[in-house]
This record gives sequence, C-alpha cells and structure tokens, in this order.
Amino acid sequence: MLRTMIVCGLWALSDLLCLGASLADLEITARVVLEDGSPLKTTPLISLYVPGAEDMCTGQELFMDGTLRLRVPRVMIQGERQVTCHISITLAGYRKFTGLVQEGTLITMRRLGPNEGSAVSVVSLRAPADARKEYEAGESAASKRKWEKAEEHFRAAVASYPEYAMAWSELGQALEEQGHVDEAKDAFQKAREADPQYVKPVVQLAAANGEQEHWEEEMRISLVALKMHPVEFPAAYYYHAEATYHLGTVKDAERLTREALQLDPGGTFPEPLVLLGKIFEKQGNAHDAVIEYKNYLKVAPHGVKAEEAKEGLARLKRGN
Repeated sequence: MLRTMIVCGLWALSDLLCLGASLADLEITARVVLEDGSPLKTTPLISLYVPGAEDMCTGQELFMDGTLRLRVPRVMIQGERQVTCHISITLAGYRKFTGLVQEGTLITMRRLGPNEGSAVSVVSLRAPADARKEYEAGESAASKRKWEKAEEHFRAAVASYPEYAMAWSELGQALEEQGHVDEAKDAFQKAREADPQYVKPVVQLAAANGEQEHWEEEMRISLVALKMHPVEFPAAYYYHAEATYHLGTVKDAERLTREALQLDPGGTFPEPLVLLGKIFEKQGNAHDAVIEYKNYLKVAPHGVKAEEAKEGLARLKRGN
C-alpha cells in the first residue's frame, strides 16, 4: 500500500490533530489515476496548502488503488459550504497537479511529453565552476536589490559560459529592474536560444512586452509559454490573460485569470487579482471589483500593481 504521512504545520489546531485524525474530522475521498490507466508504482509527493484557516486540511492518505483520503477538522466547517482542500501532487515523469479537491474529485496525472518545458535549465547545469561562481554572486546581489552589481556578475557568467540560460534570464531581470527593458528582452531571448525547454525566460519575455504595452507580442509569446505546459509558472496564464483582456474577449480573459489564480493557491503571485478587478469593472460588477482590488492591497500593499489597485478603488468610489 502506498501511504503518505499526516502533514501538520503552523496551522495545526492542537497537538491531537498532529497525532492523528480526530473522530470529529470530516473526510474527503478523491481518486488519483494515471492517464494510461496503469496503477501507481511509486509514491507521489502530496502537499497540502493552507490558503486560509477556514480551508485547512490536516492530513492525507494515498492507497495503491489511487484512493486519496483528505482529512478536514469538523470545527473548521462553517454553515453549508462545500468541504474542499487545496493540494499539489508531484510525480516523476508527470505534470504537477495543483488545484482544489472536493468529495469525488478525479485527478488525472498526465505524462510529460517530449516538448514539455522545464522550470530548471538542464543546459545551465553544465556551467563550469567559474561561471557558477559569478552566477551565485549575481544571485546574492539581486537578493539585496543591488541590480547594477548583479548585472556585472551575470554578464561575467554568460561571458564565461554563453549557453548559461539561467544567467541570461537573471541578467534580463537585473536589466529590467534598472529600466532597460529592451536590453532585458535581448537577454531573455538569448536565454531561450541557449535552452529552448527552459520556461522562465519565455514568461519573462511575455511580461516585458506587457510592460511596454506590446499586447500582440505578449499574446504571441505567452501562448508559446502555455504550450510548454508551465504548471510551475502561473504568471504565463496571467500574461496571456492580460493580452486577452486588451485584444480578445473579457470572458476569455476572466477564464485565464482564474486559471492563474488556481495554479497559485499559496498566493505567491497576486497580480491576477488586479486584472480580475479590472475585468469585473468592465463587466459592470463594481462590488466584486472592489473586493479583488482590496484583496491585492491586503497581500501586496507595496506590490507592482498596488497603484493600479488604488486607482481602481478611487475610480469606483467616484462612480458611486
């Protein structure tokens, strides 16, 4: 029997929940299957997300037949709402699943294809020691927002190893942070050429075009990213949604924005909240637009979209 251990963390209600499931716990039963119908042969890594205390799961078990049982403390259930858990499942050779699970959910693990994108540049792993040293120094400088110093180290890294896709990607980021967007785009393109399977620079290039309001290019490049199945990059869905908002239909933009949010249950990339607010505004739904703008400012009060969120709130207040 494949079996995963109970997961307890900072949100545990009591020591009792960490020792096992209480008799008062509710249980969600779902199923995990492989797309070719074959049984599980290895144990996937299952992580429980805690987007809010009212949506907390305290443990899970996975059996050989694919039965997945998730436990939710009964005390966390309020009213008649649907009992759900946010989870992620990682299985070698398959696309990562991240999403909302409720009673009866069927989760299909889909095998990675030959053209799948990667969150890590395999080509970059072959970088020589001197290039890696410069890359690590650049990462250290970037973490302190010393962008000029970071640029210097990343340039040294790619000079030593021109196929260093990860260094090209970070060089582009350092240039973009300094306002050199066209130079940044060149660096992102060089990262793509060095390692065509590396997803990050494709997403970065889409973002840079969005920053310049080049919506057609943002649409084209973000679509390339989506075809690489970037489950580790909800931003790819966001940039495609942003371009769709400006060039396509509001309905499609809303669908893509919700996909971006679903792939990021931990809330590490909140920008889609502002776009969703703008979509609601365009639909004449002022109430929900205000909620999304406020949600963004709550999680990212100094974020890159904070001013847009504040402008949206001010605009809606004037409209009232």
